[in-house]
Amino acid sequence: MSENTNDEKGQEMSEQAATNPKETTDTITQASEPADTAANSEAAKYRRKLREAEAERDQAITQRDALARSVAEQYLPSHVPARLFWEKNQNVIDMLGDDGRVDQTKVKAAAKNLADEYGLKSSDKRLIVEADGRHFDPHKHEGTSWASVVRGPNSNV
Repeated sequence: MSENTNDEKGQEMSEQAATNPKETTDTITQASEPADTAANSEAAKYRRKLREAEAERDQAITQRDALARSVAEQYLPSHVPARLFWEKNQNVIDMLGDDGRVDQTKVKAAAKNLADEYGLKSSDKRLIVEADGRHFDPHKHEGTSWASVVRGPNSNV
């Protein structure tokens, strides 16, 4: 008898579904909403983690590029301005070697090409004293300092 009762209920639901499909769909949707909410919540959690990871990656790339630019500028000759160098060589990755470090030869080659293109000449004003081969820089004066001038010639301090 219970089998007959279940069959009757199944037929009633099928007849209701045929007469009013919206109610049946609403009933199914309501039943699956808790599962959908949990799945959506979990998906949102993973999307949030993904966005955080992407933000951290972008920040690391920005820091790496800034550091690489700084290192590359150390390799520039004095007659090539860094601003002009980066205007013409905008992608710092082009200056990196296979190991991910700034490649000095790439920087110097790019600087030489830039100097040739714009006619930039080296402004090395150091003088070589032929007698002993040392360099003399007119901007660097190792003699009298302002402190010794203020103290006077007979000061022992």
